[in-house]
This record gives sequence, C-alpha cells and structure tokens, in this order.
Amino acid sequence: MSMSRAATPHSMYLPETSPRYQALKATDGATIEISPESQAYARDFAIRLGGSNPQDATAANPETHNSGKTVPSAPKEEPIMKSEPSGAALIIDYGPATTIPANSLRGIKQHELVSPFLSAGSTDISADVDFMGLAESAINASPGVEVHGPLNQARFLTAMGIEERAAQLVKQAVDKERGGSTGQDKTELTELVKRIDSGWRRLVDTSPHGMGKLYQVMAVLPYKPTGQGEARRRPVGFGGDVHM
Repeated sequence: MSMSRAATPHSMYLPETSPRYQALKATDGATIEISPESQAYARDFAIRLGGSNPQDATAANPETHNSGKTVPSAPKEEPIMKSEPSGAALIIDYGPATTIPANSLRGIKQHELVSPFLSAGSTDISADVDFMGLAESAINASPGVEVHGPLNQARFLTAMGIEERAAQLVKQAVDKERGGSTGQDKTELTELVKRIDSGWRRLVDTSPHGMGKLYQVMAVLPYKPTGQGEARRRPVGFGGDVHM
C-alpha cells in the first residue's frame, strides 16, 4: 500500500460532480479518496437492469465545468437500451447508511481490527462503503432503476424471517434426533442448537460493533412508476410483503 504522488483523475473529477463530495471538499484539511471500481460496479448493475442513460453518450467538457476548474471528463459511452427493465441487485457490506465514510481505513487480521500497516502483505485492508455514493451512481447511470435502502442488516434479516428460519432449523435437528436418523447424541444436538441460536443472533446484533448494526443492505430494482393514489412499492425486507 502506498500513497499516490499526485491527485488521481478520479479524485479530481468525481468530487466535482457530486454535491455531497463538494461539501466535504470544502472542509479544511479534507482529503477525498475515491473507489472508482465500486462506482463502476454500481453503474454496471444499474445499466444491466434498466439500460443506460442516453445522456451518458455526451461527455462533459472539462473546460466549461461549473466548478471553474479543469477536471478530466468522463469517457463517452454508447447508450445501452432495454425494452423493459428486469433483474435485481442486492448489495450487502459495512459502512454508514447516509453519510460519507471518514477515517475508516483499517486492517483486519485473524478476525481482529489492527493497524493497516501491521504485517504488510498478510493483513487485509478494509474501509467503509459509501452507500449513498453507490445509490447516486446507480440512479445517475440508468433511468430504468430505483434504489431501496440502505437499512441495517438486523432490520433486513428480521423482516426476511431469520428468527423463524433458525427455529425451523432447530426443529428439523430435534426431529431427526428423535427419529434416530442422525446418530447424534444429546451433547451433539445441544451444541448444534447452540450454534444455530448464536449464529442468527450474531447476524442481527445491534450493539455498537455488532454485525446487525454495522452491515447495511441496499437493493437496486427496475423502476416502477407509482400510480395516482398508490404508495411506492417496497420489496420484501425493505418494508414490503409477499403478495400471493
């Protein structure tokens, strides 16, 4: 890992195209780091689902940008058209739901948070995801998609029925043991039930460092216009329900 000797094209261009980044850039001493790969993935998901935005075929002229600064222009792309939006993307990772991540670079080694400079080459480097930045990239890339979330993993998994699913797994294990089809003794069954219970509770833990709070879930779906008097649709897990 090394610091770039100069500002990269993306770190110059992208902050000038988003009001969110412009506000952060105005902060004294702020240095904005951009992950162009993450934004490219969000754009790609959106275009695959809803087709591209025809306006993307015309790149902005860096000499006439409203910031008054010379910044690299976005590459020209041929629009990708779809007769009907289709598919879905579900993005799960850790990061704040509504704010730009700040000072989140850290190392992860043996499931523990460590300095990113510890044991170079054998420590995983990680940083929080800018979910609102991904949502912005997806919506700007395609008029045929809509974004739901992000919401924390605990809310999503609870809405999806994780507790009921865990209870079902426990019941299946107990029924198999009673039927004598597993060869497990009571101790093994007890340990299995404990693992199932601790496993699902860990996923929805909302303590300060719990997975249920730190991880966020966001969905990108085909855009569906809302009719007069209709409420905006909500997919399952994001406030919606299954309609039979």
